[in-house]
Amino acid sequence: MLKKIVAVALLAIFICTMSKAADAVKNLLKNGSLSLVKSNKMPIAWFAPQKEVDIHDFFVDSMDRPAGCKNSFKIVVKKAFKNQGSLAQYIKDFNQNSEYLFSGTIRSSKNRMAFLQVKLLKAGKELKRISSKFSDKKWQTVSIRFSSGDADTIVVIFRFLQSEKFVGEVACFADLKLVEVN
Repeated sequence: MLKKIVAVALLAIFICTMSKAADAVKNLLKNGSLSLVKSNKMPIAWFAPQKEVDIHDFFVDSMDRPAGCKNSFKIVVKKAFKNQGSLAQYIKDFNQNSEYLFSGTIRSSKNRMAFLQVKLLKAGKELKRISSKFSDKKWQTVSIRFSSGDADTIVVIFRFLQSEKFVGEVACFADLKLVEVN
Protein backbone atom coordinates (compact mmCIF):
# COMPACT_ATOMS: atom_id res chain seq x y z
CA MET A 1 0.00 0.00 0.00
CA LEU A 2 2.84 2.38 0.89
CA LYS A 3 4.46 1.69 -2.50
CA LYS A 4 1.24 2.68 -4.28
CA ILE A 5 0.99 5.92 -2.31
CA VAL A 6 4.63 6.78 -3.07
CA ALA A 7 4.13 5.90 -6.75
CA VAL A 8 1.02 8.11 -7.00
CA ALA A 9 2.82 10.96 -5.21
CA LEU A 10 5.82 10.69 -7.54
CA LEU A 11 3.52 10.61 -10.56
CA ALA A 12 1.72 13.74 -9.33
CA ILE A 13 5.05 15.55 -8.83
CA PHE A 14 6.17 14.48 -12.30
CA ILE A 15 2.94 15.72 -13.92
CA CYS A 16 3.15 19.08 -12.10
CA THR A 17 6.79 19.48 -13.13
CA MET A 18 6.03 18.66 -16.77
CA SER A 19 3.06 21.02 -16.76
CA LYS A 20 5.26 23.88 -15.51
CA ALA A 21 7.91 23.01 -18.09
CA ALA A 22 5.29 23.07 -20.84
CA ASP A 23 4.06 26.47 -19.67
CA ALA A 24 7.65 27.79 -19.72
CA VAL A 25 7.94 27.11 -23.46
CA LYS A 26 4.46 28.24 -24.42
CA ASN A 27 4.40 30.02 -27.76
CA LEU A 28 3.02 33.51 -27.10
CA LEU A 29 2.13 33.95 -30.77
CA LYS A 30 -1.31 33.25 -32.10
CA ASN A 31 -1.22 31.29 -35.35
CA GLY A 32 2.56 30.95 -35.37
CA SER A 33 2.20 28.21 -37.98
CA LEU A 34 0.58 30.81 -40.28
CA SER A 35 -1.80 28.08 -41.44
CA LEU A 36 -5.08 29.76 -40.44
CA VAL A 37 -6.01 32.43 -42.97
CA LYS A 38 -8.87 34.88 -43.51
CA SER A 39 -10.84 35.15 -46.74
CA ASN A 40 -8.26 37.70 -48.02
CA LYS A 41 -5.55 35.00 -47.53
CA MET A 42 -3.89 36.91 -44.69
CA PRO A 43 -2.94 34.86 -41.63
CA ILE A 44 -5.32 35.23 -38.70
CA ALA A 45 -3.89 37.36 -35.83
CA TRP A 46 -1.30 39.00 -38.12
CA PHE A 47 -1.62 42.53 -39.49
CA ALA A 48 -0.25 44.10 -42.69
CA PRO A 49 -0.60 47.49 -44.36
CA GLN A 50 -3.68 47.39 -46.57
CA LYS A 51 -1.76 48.52 -49.68
CA GLU A 52 0.36 45.34 -49.45
CA VAL A 53 -2.68 43.12 -48.90
CA ASP A 54 -4.30 44.59 -52.02
CA ILE A 55 -1.23 44.25 -54.27
CA HIS A 56 0.92 41.22 -53.36
CA ASP A 57 -0.02 37.54 -53.50
CA PHE A 58 -0.21 35.82 -50.10
CA PHE A 59 -0.80 32.09 -49.67
CA VAL A 60 -0.25 29.02 -47.53
CA ASP A 61 1.87 26.34 -49.23
CA SER A 62 1.77 22.76 -47.94
CA MET A 63 4.28 21.50 -50.53
CA ASP A 64 7.26 23.86 -50.14
CA ARG A 65 7.91 23.84 -46.42
CA PRO A 66 10.78 23.23 -44.01
CA ALA A 67 11.27 19.78 -42.49
CA GLY A 68 8.94 19.17 -39.57
CA CYS A 69 6.42 21.83 -40.65
CA LYS A 70 3.03 21.23 -42.22
CA ASN A 71 3.17 24.38 -44.33
CA SER A 72 4.84 27.68 -45.06
CA PHE A 73 3.39 31.11 -45.72
CA LYS A 74 4.49 32.84 -48.92
CA ILE A 75 4.42 36.37 -50.22
CA VAL A 76 4.95 37.07 -53.91
CA VAL A 77 5.95 40.70 -54.47
CA LYS A 78 3.81 42.07 -57.30
CA LYS A 79 4.64 45.78 -57.16
CA ALA A 80 7.63 47.76 -55.94
CA PHE A 81 7.38 49.84 -52.79
CA LYS A 82 10.09 51.96 -51.16
CA ASN A 83 9.57 50.58 -47.64
CA GLN A 84 9.89 47.00 -46.43
CA GLY A 85 6.78 44.83 -46.44
CA SER A 86 5.63 43.43 -43.13
CA LEU A 87 3.17 41.31 -41.24
CA ALA A 88 3.09 41.96 -37.50
CA GLN A 89 1.58 40.69 -34.29
CA TYR A 90 1.28 42.81 -31.14
CA ILE A 91 1.90 41.02 -27.83
CA LYS A 92 0.60 42.65 -24.65
CA ASP A 93 0.46 39.64 -22.31
CA PHE A 94 4.09 39.00 -21.33
CA ASN A 95 6.45 39.47 -18.40
CA GLN A 96 8.45 42.68 -18.27
CA ASN A 97 12.19 42.44 -17.61
CA SER A 98 12.29 38.89 -18.95
CA GLU A 99 14.28 37.18 -21.70
CA TYR A 100 12.46 36.08 -24.87
CA LEU A 101 13.34 34.26 -28.07
CA PHE A 102 11.56 35.04 -31.34
CA SER A 103 12.36 32.41 -33.96
CA GLY A 104 11.16 31.22 -37.31
CA THR A 105 12.22 29.41 -40.44
CA ILE A 106 12.68 31.57 -43.53
CA ARG A 107 13.84 31.43 -47.13
CA SER A 108 13.39 33.47 -50.30
CA SER A 109 13.73 33.05 -54.04
CA LYS A 110 16.37 35.81 -54.02
CA ASN A 111 19.01 36.08 -51.28
CA ARG A 112 18.64 38.75 -48.59
CA MET A 113 14.93 39.32 -49.10
CA ALA A 114 13.26 38.18 -45.86
CA PHE A 115 14.01 38.52 -42.15
CA LEU A 116 12.40 38.65 -38.70
CA GLN A 117 12.23 41.70 -36.48
CA VAL A 118 11.22 42.63 -32.92
CA LYS A 119 10.14 46.07 -31.79
CA LEU A 120 9.73 46.96 -28.13
CA LEU A 121 7.21 49.71 -27.37
CA LYS A 122 6.22 51.65 -24.29
CA ALA A 123 3.16 53.90 -24.39
CA GLY A 124 3.26 53.61 -28.19
CA LYS A 125 6.86 54.85 -28.45
CA GLU A 126 9.54 52.59 -29.93
CA LEU A 127 12.25 51.72 -27.39
CA LYS A 128 14.27 49.23 -29.41
CA ARG A 129 14.32 47.41 -32.76
CA ILE A 130 16.23 44.16 -33.36
CA SER A 131 16.48 42.23 -36.62
CA SER A 132 17.53 38.70 -37.50
CA LYS A 133 19.89 37.84 -40.31
CA PHE A 134 18.49 37.83 -43.84
CA SER A 135 17.19 34.82 -45.74
CA ASP A 136 18.87 32.93 -48.50
CA LYS A 137 17.49 30.40 -50.99
CA LYS A 138 17.51 27.48 -48.52
CA TRP A 139 15.30 27.09 -45.46
CA GLN A 140 17.09 28.32 -42.34
CA THR A 141 16.00 28.93 -38.78
CA VAL A 142 16.76 32.41 -37.51
CA SER A 143 16.18 33.85 -34.05
CA ILE A 144 16.32 37.00 -32.00
CA ARG A 145 16.99 36.79 -28.27
CA PHE A 146 16.05 39.92 -26.33
CA SER A 147 15.03 41.32 -22.96
CA SER A 148 11.56 42.83 -22.74
CA GLY A 149 12.83 45.47 -20.31
CA ASP A 150 10.07 47.84 -19.27
CA ALA A 151 8.27 47.66 -22.62
CA ASP A 152 4.48 47.30 -22.50
CA THR A 153 4.20 45.84 -26.02
CA ILE A 154 6.31 43.42 -28.03
CA VAL A 155 5.78 43.65 -31.78
CA VAL A 156 7.01 40.62 -33.71
CA ILE A 157 7.31 41.15 -37.44
CA PHE A 158 8.16 39.10 -40.46
CA ARG A 159 9.54 41.42 -43.10
CA PHE A 160 10.32 41.25 -46.79
CA LEU A 161 11.99 43.60 -49.24
CA GLN A 162 9.75 44.89 -52.00
CA SER A 163 11.93 47.23 -54.04
CA GLU A 164 12.03 46.96 -57.84
CA LYS A 165 14.65 44.19 -57.84
CA PHE A 166 12.35 41.98 -55.73
CA VAL A 167 9.23 42.23 -57.92
CA GLY A 168 8.25 38.67 -58.85
CA GLU A 169 10.33 37.18 -56.02
CA VAL A 170 8.96 35.10 -53.13
CA ALA A 171 9.52 35.44 -49.37
CA CYS A 172 8.67 32.35 -47.27
CA PHE A 173 8.06 32.07 -43.53
CA ALA A 174 7.21 29.11 -41.25
CA ASP A 175 7.09 27.95 -37.65
CA LEU A 176 7.14 31.33 -35.91
CA LYS A 177 7.54 31.23 -32.13
CA LEU A 178 7.90 33.69 -29.28
CA VAL A 179 8.85 32.00 -26.02
CA GLU A 180 10.11 33.17 -22.66
CA VAL A 181 13.55 31.76 -21.87
CA ASN A 182 15.26 31.38 -18.54
